Amino acid sequence: MKVENLNYYQIYSYIQIVSSQLELLSNSEYFKVEQLNSDISKNMKYIDEVRGYIVSSIFTITKYFITSSYDDILKNQDLAINHSMGTVDYDFVIEEVRKILSNPNIISIDNIRPSMVLFNEDGMSVTIILTGEVPQQLNIDSSNDPRYKEFNLLKTLYNSNSIKKNELDFVNFENLTTEDYLKKIERVLNINKPMEELLNIVKSYVFTKDNFFKLVLINLRLRTEIPVILLGETGCGKTSLIKIIAELKGVQLHIFNIHAGIDDDKIIKYLESEKLFSDNEKENTSNDEKTKSSNTWLFIDEFNACSSVELIAEIILKHSCKGRKLKENIKIIAACNPYRKKEKKMSKEVGLYNIYNSNNNNNLVYIVYPIPHPILNFIFNFATPKNDDIIRYINTITSETIKKLNTTQDPLNEIKKIASNSIAKAHFFIKKEFDISSVSLRELNRWSVLYQWDQQQALLKVF
Repeated sequence: MKVENLNYYQIYSYIQIVSSQLELLSNSEYFKVEQLNSDISKNMKYIDEVRGYIVSSIFTITKYFITSSYDDILKNQDLAINHSMGTVDYDFVIEEVRKILSNPNIISIDNIRPSMVLFNEDGMSVTIILTGEVPQQLNIDSSNDPRYKEFNLLKTLYNSNSIKKNELDFVNFENLTTEDYLKKIERVLNINKPMEELLNIVKSYVFTKDNFFKLVLINLRLRTEIPVILLGETGCGKTSLIKIIAELKGVQLHIFNIHAGIDDDKIIKYLESEKLFSDNEKENTSNDEKTKSSNTWLFIDEFNACSSVELIAEIILKHSCKGRKLKENIKIIAACNPYRKKEKKMSKEVGLYNIYNSNNNNNLVYIVYPIPHPILNFIFNFATPKNDDIIRYINTITSETIKKLNTTQDPLNEIKKIASNSIAKAHFFIKKEFDISSVSLRELNRWSVLYQWDQQQALLKVF
């Protein structure tokens, strides 16, 4: 792995992920040398190169996971430190943040080369996401072109455990239904529940190629005991995705919402109230081994919004709070907001605000504290959903909301069309005229509640 200035935490993450994936490869019946040399497999093109390709892909993708957004995060951190010291140049910060946001190193499936191949938690299946264009789209017909070879290697890998005579085509993640995504997620998370139960869990949640990839990555980090820390704008879907994963896996999830009023004492009191310290086990007289071994997740949301970031860093990295150990079965996930200065188009305050507060923090989109340096190594940029994904989310929410009215089909479709178009136009207008943080997908849930209330009031007037 040729990367300059690697640190301990990056090397640790690399070893954890690679070793876990190689162990799964070694244990997989489908990719044992004997299986690949069997009569069924030996007629497949490139079959003798499949194992080598998987190993190479694991190395490359893992390197990308641990290095891709690190430089931008460091730059953002430096700006936050300068601001806290009162040595920040307003115009310089605006320009620097604009550069980062205009061409961010976001961990995204679209930025991965080669295509992604990772073993799932079930220990047998693999997740394959084709990230490059297929040879037909590139007008490639030469077997000497590396893109042609990669495509055919992946197709061989995709069909290596298929007993069907006809080759299977790659899954187009852009066209999958919620049920299709859940079938894949079952393997990724190694869950065994009826589809009806899974659909009831996700409800109107919208799966996309991008958040499916993020689900795979979050689960991979949790499996390999690597801290999961998500960086992103408020309302970009961080908390929603964590809730969905936890509920699908049947994990107990504790959500600790951090704000400026949180201090060390309140953090300790919260951990005590939720019985998350290891010494709380002594208070539990039950000897139920299943309860002791089951996983519990602690999600610390917007942890850099308070001054106790050092204590939270200890919780994340050392699994302790002021030296007091947490339970071993607790996995910790955290989310933080980026350091960003308000641009001129945001200078006009909207809503309620303190006119007597002359603190420099009024110039910040989010009031954040500098994050301890070791934590930076585990942050990945969650980013905001793409416009196409936002539209898809809007269409799903409006459709599910309006269906509850039980109206006839024709008015239903017309109402859905008007609502979806109006909400989308309002969303993108606010985002353009003010800032990306001025509107989020949370507004859709608020619209859903308001719309249902409005219809109930209308019915009351009729009857």
